[in-house]
Amino acid sequence: MRQQLLKYLRCPKCESNLTIEEQYSDDTEIICGQLKCELCASRYKIQNGMPFLYIDDNNWINKAKEADGWVELHKSKGIYDQTGVHIDFTLPYFKEEPWIKVSKMFDICLDMLKLNGSEKILDLGAGRGWASKQFTLKGCESFAMDIVADDQVRLGRSKAIMENSKIYYERIIGDSENIPFKDEIFDIIFCSASLHHTSDIGTLLSNIYRTLKYGGTFIAINEPCISIFEDESNALKDSEELKYDINEKRPNLLNYYSALLRAGFVEINIFPYQIYKMKSNDLKRWHNHYRITEPVDSLLQKNLYMCTGPLGYLVNSVLMQYGGEVVISAKKINKQKIAFVVQRYGLEVNGGAELLCRHVAEHLSRYFDIEIITTCAIDYITWENEYASGKQILNGLTVWRFPVDHPRDIFKFNKYSEIIYGNPNRGEDDEIKWMELQGPFSTKLFDFIDTHKNDYTYFIFFTYLYCTTFFGLPIVKDKAILVPTAHDEPPIYLKIFENLFIIPRAICYNTEEEKQFVNKTFKNNHIINDIIGVGVEIPVALSPDTFRVKYNIRNNFIIYIGRIDESKGCGELFDHFIRYKEETKSDLKLILLGKSAMKIPEYEDIIQLGFVSDEDKFNGIAASDLIIMPSRYESLSIVLMEAWACKKAVLVNGSCDVLKGHCLRSNGGLWYENREEFKECLDLLISDDRLRVKMGENGKKYVEENYSWSEIEEKYIKLFYTLQSTG
Repeated sequence: MRQQLLKYLRCPKCESNLTIEEQYSDDTEIICGQLKCELCASRYKIQNGMPFLYIDDNNWINKAKEADGWVELHKSKGIYDQTGVHIDFTLPYFKEEPWIKVSKMFDICLDMLKLNGSEKILDLGAGRGWASKQFTLKGCESFAMDIVADDQVRLGRSKAIMENSKIYYERIIGDSENIPFKDEIFDIIFCSASLHHTSDIGTLLSNIYRTLKYGGTFIAINEPCISIFEDESNALKDSEELKYDINEKRPNLLNYYSALLRAGFVEINIFPYQIYKMKSNDLKRWHNHYRITEPVDSLLQKNLYMCTGPLGYLVNSVLMQYGGEVVISAKKINKQKIAFVVQRYGLEVNGGAELLCRHVAEHLSRYFDIEIITTCAIDYITWENEYASGKQILNGLTVWRFPVDHPRDIFKFNKYSEIIYGNPNRGEDDEIKWMELQGPFSTKLFDFIDTHKNDYTYFIFFTYLYCTTFFGLPIVKDKAILVPTAHDEPPIYLKIFENLFIIPRAICYNTEEEKQFVNKTFKNNHIINDIIGVGVEIPVALSPDTFRVKYNIRNNFIIYIGRIDESKGCGELFDHFIRYKEETKSDLKLILLGKSAMKIPEYEDIIQLGFVSDEDKFNGIAASDLIIMPSRYESLSIVLMEAWACKKAVLVNGSCDVLKGHCLRSNGGLWYENREEFKECLDLLISDDRLRVKMGENGKKYVEENYSWSEIEEKYIKLFYTLQSTG
């Protein structure tokens, strides 16, 4: 190594600067010596001109075994002592397989990169350093890194290769899952047959992303890609490498793609090397050689666009079904900017589409530059401007708030709704007037969307029902994604919504029931879509006793969480509960968490606690016997998922297909459709502890399998890149 390498390196243990403590040099480089961390005093040897920069812990023991395994594998094949001049000094342009194929892929790499000689390039999993040689000959500053230092078949051999070509590049022995370089050093990071040998591809790609400059390119060649229908263990059953403790994976197209997305990469392209720059007709002929047993359209409906370009779907269909050896390229650029548009947004808004929006926005902010466009309203009844207008930061996200033009006169709106719903001859102007009365109407919000439509890659509109979506979405329909939170209710049958459900680029549904209902109502199943929903997170520790003590609750209780409103079925719930109490003489109480938009009966066993913190909410769920959800109109119900995540059984209104569907699929709760069924179901759940506990456990399993945030994030990410790939 040379002295100037130090300015790029960092301590793999504490990430601080390194200094040279001991050294012996020749005219070319430091041959041997020792590096020392300025902060933690960790020491790293320099041997044969290569710094050994790894943490010598249990994790490295496995990698050391792998390093030895590579040497033993070469010896077992009888090629350890046969890597002579005729091979090493010509790589990758050696006229035998697998090098003929590797050289073709490397030429594709060079054509894609179009090097100008000023680039800093990290050659990761460099082997003998043959790629670093080629990059250096083109004028680039190259750095070769590997875990194997062997002088015959790995990085130690690069000394002879450099001397033969009269060039120099830095060589480092290190862990690719803990790259010992500072942030944003390299213009290009290159791998050849390395990704599938990592034990954790996510950690590896995160390290690559960290050390790339913005605008930099990651490119990998000679990577195996199995069919999405093939089991990885089956693909590896004859692997020689595994016999020698060499880490060996067989990712499929989705594994590569998802890992790149999660690391932050964009402009991802994964393709078989044979089709590079293939003309359209030749590409179609290539595709026709394969027998696609699952229809291409069916595969594409899964939002699996990995190869970009107008005929990328042909390539993807082959890779998904058959696999192949692929070239992978991806860019590190500034995160795509995505706007979330919603009628209300804030910590005070703890339910419905607004909470769904906040949860999704905060989770996707790991991968994208998310901004919120919303109003100044908190109260959905009046839409009064309570928040200050302008730019704010909430939980790390930029929130743009705009004043509502006028508050809602709820009495006038309700009277007009009765007229509209009861008039089959109503016109479009009548329905638009209804929408304007519905609110929240914000001229400044719509102007902002129009003025800044080119600043965002996509606009995601939450819930179909309000002005923010109805008037905002058409302004940016070519960039619009609709999260409709739709269900069978009177407003959705207004004719003004027919256009709204067919103009977005994509639609994100919360449940299968919602998708079926919307497709049946609007005949829009041709629009790109996915059933996504929302992830669920609960506190690590729950304290039911804390809730009981804080609110002085001693009896058993069931709990309702959300907006206390007639439209949420709360009036019927109160009637059913009071009758239940009168008939059973039970000491059970009904606890209400949420803001009230209706009169609550003056009944001693119905207790409203109002808006509470998330901590109190989850402690309340944990303290309760079960959760009650009386709404007829739900497109998902986050509260239901939170209850199940806390292992609580639920009782829901069976008139809501979505809630009933959740209970059927999970076996995590019961449903009622009238007062008698309410009484019998509640009686059964309260009296049978084993049943209640078992349903809570079933519900938790259902949430873990279908509503983990990793699954939700991945679905949104794939949707964005599906839209990008389809233009």
